[in-house]
Amino acid sequence: MTPDKTNELAVFRQLLDDRGADPKDWNDEQRIASARLLQQSTAAREELKLAQILASALTNMPAHTVTAGLESRILQAVATYRTDRLDRFINWLTAAFWRPVVLMSSPLLVGVWLGLAQPGMALPLSALVSPTDTPPSVAMATELLDEVYARDD
Repeated sequence: MTPDKTNELAVFRQLLDDRGADPKDWNDEQRIASARLLQQSTAAREELKLAQILASALTNMPAHTVTAGLESRILQAVATYRTDRLDRFINWLTAAFWRPVVLMSSPLLVGVWLGLAQPGMALPLSALVSPTDTPPSVAMATELLDEVYARDD
């Protein structure tokens, strides 16, 4: 089978999936192209025959009757499912998420608390940067910050 025929057969299969096996449901352009393909390809004829068998089987299936109480059982199951999802979300939010976050951030919180509790123990910014290596703008900024920190003490 040539690549063109393979492509046409794939398009024909898609047509059968989309529109069904009844040519009345196809538009004129699809009907003409399909008729030409059906004349030339046995594989296309087999695909059409299988689609017609499937359509016939689906059409002739007996209708199922709904048992009493089915609607109430479905609604009850949906309500239970929603409640379960809400409970799981709340459990995830409170237990599975926050506990590890608090545990991981506790060293940071202790460090911040120690830094704020001992304001006189902080080193001046000028002690962290040597004045010979810094540009004048950075040196001026560190002096201003040192003055601000000295006023807070």
